[in-house]
Amino acid sequence: MSASKSMATAEVLCIPLESPDFDLAEFVPYILAALTSYLTGIKSRAVAPFEIALAEWRVLVCLSRHESCSLNDIVDFTGLKQSSLSRIIVRMSKKGLLRHLKRRSDYRYRDIRITEHGRHVCREATAAVQAECDRFLGLLSVPERHALVGAIKKLLSSIPDPDRPAGFSQLDTGDAALR
Repeated sequence: MSASKSMATAEVLCIPLESPDFDLAEFVPYILAALTSYLTGIKSRAVAPFEIALAEWRVLVCLSRHESCSLNDIVDFTGLKQSSLSRIIVRMSKKGLLRHLKRRSDYRYRDIRITEHGRHVCREATAAVQAECDRFLGLLSVPERHALVGAIKKLLSSIPDPDRPAGFSQLDTGDAALR
């Protein structure tokens, strides 16, 4: 990108909303929100045939990567709210996707583990999510995809710790698809 093109883009981002030159289609927060909404829809439709919700898939991915998790571990990994997660865990347990047991060392806590059925559903649903996301992101060349991921990670890494989104550390370990 040339310096003049870069400068022009930066100037577009600084145009006040009241200006007749303000263009919502060039406003980065709007663009990112639209993209996030579309990708969330893709992921939700991809997991629906497996009779799970997107939040349940995120929990399965977390549990498939760890032997045993506490509720707080799953909250940290997925960014889901603890109050919602408690209900999700009960629902998933009834579906046979996971089991939760009281810890012997402290009965206030539960160890949550994925079942074999949960592993199977997770593998199949993850493959469907990856296929749908790859189909969409296939519009970009490999260098464009790497540049996009690099730019997003650069922006996220600049967010101060207290303001970082929950689960941010997963972006460094390859679990960006959870978001």
